[in-house]
Amino acid sequence: MYDYKLSKTRLDEVLNKRIQCEEPKGGIPSSNIGIKDGVSYTGYLSCLTVDIKNPETAFKNLKDKDSRLIKALTGEILEIMRDHKGLLRSYQEGYEIKALYSTPDQASMAEVFRIAYRINTFMLMYNLNLEKRGYKELKAGIGIAAGKSLFLLAGDDEVYLGAAIDQSRELAHRANKKLGNKFVNAIAMDRLFRENILPVLKKDDPNYESWLAPFKFTTYTFYHCNILQEDFARYAKRYVK
Repeated sequence: MYDYKLSKTRLDEVLNKRIQCEEPKGGIPSSNIGIKDGVSYTGYLSCLTVDIKNPETAFKNLKDKDSRLIKALTGEILEIMRDHKGLLRSYQEGYEIKALYSTPDQASMAEVFRIAYRINTFMLMYNLNLEKRGYKELKAGIGIAAGKSLFLLAGDDEVYLGAAIDQSRELAHRANKKLGNKFVNAIAMDRLFRENILPVLKKDDPNYESWLAPFKFTTYTFYHCNILQEDFARYAKRYVK
């Protein structure tokens, strides 16, 4: 049982203790590597959120069939999300799947974008499999945002604070659906993230400048695309035959 009388002691211990704030050159560290007691960390974090659009029609009863659909979906998306050396945390919350990454430079942000379009391609393969088995298509919106963030440990729990986490969620909600009279593509990102990945991506193909197109919604402008990983997409189309 929670002992409220001890809360005063714990409050005093925390509030009377100085917490040093550091900004490591290599970015926010993962919680099990190099974390110092009584230290918080700041740095650039990128958040990627996958929002499942129509769970109420795809997962009606949460029984055997639904369990298989959810396991196949979330298991693979989380596996794709782990393919980044700056991964801080990946988890599922309701019908949202999230990953937080330490991204201290443009190259590490570009890797997060590659994860996003790999997930977009996985959704192609997933839906081709659903169609083959007589199930309805499942849509997902992918949102990515970047920004300065704070990381600390509160007891044994990891705490991440930063606007990018909420912005990523909002972008995922807007992606892959109609806003007003226009359709938002499957991947949506904020301006800061786009500005940082373009110098890296344009080395591969200058067309990324136009592919990551602006979308104006009321007073807010974000950027969107529907890029696929070509070899993965070709494999997916062969795989379901």
